Amino acid sequence: MGWLMTPPVKIPFVVNIGVGMSLNYGSAFKGGSLVLFFNQA
Repeated sequence: MGWLMTPPVKIPFVVNIGVGMSLNYGSAFKGGSLVLFFNQA
């Protein structure tokens, strides 16, 4: 699951920024992660 948005401040080289979340359960590997990402112009 993730959320992508246009930043409210003007950063010349960043078009979009986003936050994502990943959860893993139901197997031997349990846990989660939080992901930050951006899209460059």
